[in-house]
Amino acid sequence: MVKKDYLGDVLVCSAAYWFMMTDFVVDLVKLCKKMDILFSTERNIPMARSALVELFLKSKKYRYLLFIDTDQCGFNYTHVVKMREFIRKNNDECIISGVYLTRDKHLCYGFFNKRKSKGFFKEIRSKQGRIQVDWTGLGFVMIPRKVLKSLEMPLFLSYNSLGEDIYFFTKVKKAGFKVYADKKIRIGHTQVANVLP
Repeated sequence: MVKKDYLGDVLVCSAAYWFMMTDFVVDLVKLCKKMDILFSTERNIPMARSALVELFLKSKKYRYLLFIDTDQCGFNYTHVVKMREFIRKNNDECIISGVYLTRDKHLCYGFFNKRKSKGFFKEIRSKQGRIQVDWTGLGFVMIPRKVLKSLEMPLFLSYNSLGEDIYFFTKVKKAGFKVYADKKIRIGHTQVANVLP
């Protein structure tokens, strides 16, 4: 018998190629009772994400893919439910992410900058709540099947010294889908520190 709060249409996907932070494991164990989880052990993150998307699309069971990176923490079931409900209200035609800081302490969402002289993208910090953006990180993001099926492969490549997330969201924007960052869903981003005697 399926539990009432089981999210059977969400597949959690994680590229766990070389480490899993303790906080990530603790938070993930709490989720695994309520939804299915799939790991990739591929060392190349863009390839790992591509393999996970391919498996997701082959299965007809799931409607939403939720990427959770192994260095994210502080996520919970309520976050997932809110993200899924927001996408449903938008006819599965958008993507939503929680927010976190990059390792160099920048917000992991923003807008593509049309002026190349000021860099490839720019950030915004002033707005609160759920905001429409051009890109987010892929560390804690929910993507509906409808969006993934509409995009041309490959979905994840690193280029111009930018991560696969920027490449992915250039495709999403080109296809006309909206992207949101929910500043009420605040996720931790853990770092590995070397400690020398």
